[in-house]
Formats: sequence, C-alpha cells, structure tokens
Amino acid sequence: MTTVEVSVQTLMVALQVLGAEMSRIEELLVSDPGEPDLTDLLLSYSKAEMEMKARYLEARELDRSLPPYEQLVPDA
Repeated sequence: MTTVEVSVQTLMVALQVLGAEMSRIEELLVSDPGEPDLTDLLLSYSKAEMEMKARYLEARELDRSLPPYEQLVPDA
C-alpha cells in the first residue's frame, strides 16, 4: 500500500467529516437496513476511519496539545 503524508490539521478535518458521514449513513440504515450499498459504504468508511484514527493517535503522542480523539470526534 502506498502512503502519503498529510498535515495533522487535514487529518483532523477528515476525521470529523468522516465521523459525521458515518453517523448519517448509520441513521439511513436504521430506516432501510437491507440497503447493501450503504452497508458496503459504511464498512469502507469504517476501515478508513480506523486507519486515520491510528495516525491521529500517533501524532497526538508527539504533540499532546492536540485534542483527545474522543473530543475531536464525539460520536466515536
């Protein structure tokens, strides 16, 4: 897998947007639980979120002034 560098600021924004979108998809799945496209999309987003969260936590180890992940993405 190829990796790229992004700023912590970009990572923070991406995590917040991804968290909001995942919450929206979860709400849609409550109303239509059999929608396979939404389920697949949520799974893809979840995998991306786990990877980005890991990178964020690594960055936070180096810079403790960054907010805790739970504060950054409250629904996490």
